[in-house]
Amino acid sequence: EVDYDIFGIDIGENSLQRQTFESRLQALSGTFNYTEPISRNLYLTLSANATNQEESPIRQYFDLSSAVDKELLDLSSSFIKSLDQFDAGISLKRNSKKLKLKAGLQFADLYLVAQEGEVQLNDKSKYEYFLPSFSISKNFKGSNTLDFSYDTQVTSPKLSKMVTQVNNLN
Repeated sequence: EVDYDIFGIDIGENSLQRQTFESRLQALSGTFNYTEPISRNLYLTLSANATNQEESPIRQYFDLSSAVDKELLDLSSSFIKSLDQFDAGISLKRNSKKLKLKAGLQFADLYLVAQEGEVQLNDKSKYEYFLPSFSISKNFKGSNTLDFSYDTQVTSPKLSKMVTQVNNLN
């Protein structure tokens, strides 16, 4: 009897497999903020943030039909996603009794590497962005307030969106 996988590919006679999956995520982050009054109602804020993340899922398939578990290298895989990110920003904030304004600009420097074994999955590994932000808060009579804010941010893709192998674990 010949067995077929879900795509109709012949996987041999009476295939007996064991699958293992291990995933590790390591993250380290640090943030610095400094605010200095420039005048009575005007403030300057400097900020910095550094982040390092490493993700490494390992999926192994073994053929159990022989006396010794044999790893099926065509199906097994190991991936690594490494992200180093440094952000530096500056913002100005003006406060008054009825109105609060804040405008800022942040520079994000990202270094992203995704690998399957020794093969790099992403074409480009260094990314740089300028990220603006703005907010306004208006106080009205009583306790009514109108707030509006706009900011931008960059998030790296999940490793599952970058890998080439289909996840067929149940």
